[in-house]
Order: sequence, then structure tokens, then C-alpha cells
Amino acid sequence: MRRPEKSLKLCTLIINYKSKFNGNNKKIEVGIYKLWTLFIIKIASEKILDEKELFPDYEPKRTPDTVHDYLRNPKSIVYDVLNEIGQPGLKKLKTIIELFEKYQKLAVENPGSTIKGKVYLGADPDQYYPSDEEILASELGKMIRNIIRENTKEEIEKYIKEENIKVSTLEFNEITFRHVDVMGSGRFFYAEKKELKEKIQIL
Repeated sequence: MRRPEKSLKLCTLIINYKSKFNGNNKKIEVGIYKLWTLFIIKIASEKILDEKELFPDYEPKRTPDTVHDYLRNPKSIVYDVLNEIGQPGLKKLKTIIELFEKYQKLAVENPGSTIKGKVYLGADPDQYYPSDEEILASELGKMIRNIIRENTKEEIEKYIKEENIKVSTLEFNEITFRHVDVMGSGRFFYAEKKELKEKIQIL
């Protein structure tokens, strides 16, 4: 195997460039991204090293990305509410609906924000960062959706009648999660808010 001297020099340039300017300027961030892209293209075209040789400690993530991957603050209210619910099921549907309605209103009052993303770390150019309230409205909405799907119409109607639930339809903006592995930098998780509202028919 021949020595990847040119590619390694390019990689060193990227690291030095990033270290020197620390990503404080948008043009510099784009420059780093372009250099890194050039490096990857060169590695691929020369077929110098495979993934394991370049990054021997790298292990791909093989499980779905969830809120637990995305949220790194153990004191987040999201975890408080999810732990309070525990394992969701039909018997907890009334409680989940009540919590959903509460945090759906709070999500409107306290929305997330969009900031310029670090594209060289896998972010969108305009990356959305949801509030905890938005995440909770989404997670609770997904719980309700799954409960409706996992139980028969007869079971749901019986439960709704017994618990005197008046809500027939719910709508929410689903928030999904994704990750990007940036070799040499780490694994980064991002949230995406669907613009089209998810509609759940309960009755």
C-alpha cells in the first residue's frame, strides 16, 4: 500500500485551519467544510485507506436515533415527564392526553429557534433547535399515536367511555432525530421538525 502523503497533508491542513480559527467565522466554517470534503473525495478516489484503517476506534450507530440520544441534559423536564409516564400503554392514555394538551400549549408559547448550523459537522445550513416543550408535545403525541395503532378500535372505545375522554382528534408537529458521524470530530445529533402536522384520530 502506497503512502497517502498528499491526503494526510490535506488532513493536517484542515486540522490546523480549524484549530487556528475555531469556527468563529461563517466563511471560515464553509472553508473548513470544503477542505474536509476535498479530503474525503481524495481518499475515496485514491482508495488509499479503508474506514477501519483511517479511524480504528470508529463504531457505527446501528439503533434508531431517539430523544434519549439527542438530549444530553439529564435534568431536562423532558426526562421528568417521560419517567413519570414510564412504559406507555392504553391504561395510561388519559394521563398522556392530559400531558400532551398541557405541553402542546406551552410549545406554542415557547417555540424553538433556528440558528446557522455548522454544516461541516453535519448540521443543516439553518438548523432547528426545538424547545423542551416542543419535544415533549412531539414525544407525547407519538405515544398516543402508537397506543391507538397497537390496540383495537373496540378496546379504545371501551377505555374512552370508561375514562370519559372527550378529545376526538389531536394534532402535533412531529420532531425526529438524526445523527452524523464526522470522522475525526465525533458523533453529532440533530432534531428536525416536520412542518406538516400529524393528525391522530382517537374516536
